[in-house]
Amino acid sequence: MHESVGKVDGEIYNGTWSRCPPDLAGPASRAAIVKRIAFGVSDIARRRLSNEDAYLVDNELGLYVVADGMGGHNAGEVASGEAFDTLHGMVKRADAALQDVEQLTGGAEAQAEVVLPVMRKTQRLVESAVQAATYMVFGLGEANPERKGMGTTMSVLLQRG
Repeated sequence: MHESVGKVDGEIYNGTWSRCPPDLAGPASRAAIVKRIAFGVSDIARRRLSNEDAYLVDNELGLYVVADGMGGHNAGEVASGEAFDTLHGMVKRADAALQDVEQLTGGAEAQAEVVLPVMRKTQRLVESAVQAATYMVFGLGEANPERKGMGTTMSVLLQRG
């Protein structure tokens, strides 16, 4: 049996998260503060001898990635690990550019000519990072005959604002 344990913002999750810290218990505080909390757990199940999953939880950056190496293919665990490493590095290097999203305001003040270019820029960043990850995995497979044909699936969520 596997325990659900993860590391979030330097604290170990042990199944006993409090819903809201005591100093933020008031209704006004809850509405004004949103904190992302996520963790990941992976299991090889009953059919596999090794785990080819890789996941990333970066609450500070707002980046969440699940990569599942293709079972039955060569080096699926290498493919999933390299894919999320490549993607994480590329998005992390662009964190300063992502600050534009933090500056957006909603409601009536949100003008399409301001919001749309920022959102498209963010979308292009994620698309480019996924493409870079695919090139990295393919290149590693081509460079090493033992890894030829390796692959992975990848799901990505970038949450800002």
